[in-house]
Amino acid sequence: MDNCLYTANSEQADTDGDGIGDRCDNDIDDDGIDNEDDNCPYVVNILQSDSDGEIIHFLQTPVINAVFSSA
Repeated sequence: MDNCLYTANSEQADTDGDGIGDRCDNDIDDDGIDNEDDNCPYVVNILQSDSDGEIIHFLQTPVINAVFSSA
């Protein structure tokens, strides 16, 4: 079953397990904060803490680094 009917999503990733593919899920980590406003969209961070002051949550830094280093 396609978890993102109107957007190409061949990998069918669904990080939060809500049945909506990441490519069309407005809240990938299901923490109640839309991806565009979430400083850590792949890791639940309800308080949006940013202890190192670099705009993204410190737990997200390894994920961001992995994405850009593999590009």
